[in-house]
Amino acid sequence: MNFGLLLGFSHWRDFPAMAQAAEQAGFRSVVMPDSLFYPQSTASEYPYNDTEAIRQYIAATPFIEPFISMATMAAVTSRIRFYPSVLKVPVRQPLVLGKLLTSLAVVSGGRIALGAGLSPWREDFAYNGLDFSRRGELMDECIAILR
Repeated sequence: MNFGLLLGFSHWRDFPAMAQAAEQAGFRSVVMPDSLFYPQSTASEYPYNDTEAIRQYIAATPFIEPFISMATMAAVTSRIRFYPSVLKVPVRQPLVLGKLLTSLAVVSGGRIALGAGLSPWREDFAYNGLDFSRRGELMDECIAILR
């Protein structure tokens, strides 16, 4: 089977069993959502869907840090691959992100990939002391450092 499983609304305690079941069923990957935090209000509009609908999804979804979730599932599987669907790369410190990625690659036997994204939420940048208008430059810089 050439498809993956997106874990979003699931309880984190179920992740290991779900990853094992997905691997046994022939799934090739497990994809994790990413969100750093949930501001009470936002000045941003989500460009791909209704902003209010996506905010309701975010409020109802237990966003466990993707690296913790992936390490937990990698420890109980042997073939299935893991990646964050859209990790908000430019709001993360690139050296720490690189260390997380390479560490997870080592302990998972190379079963990690990176789905990288900018983040449409101004608050992700503001609360991390970053300039939202420079998000493209920050993404390019982070990717260069990761490489």
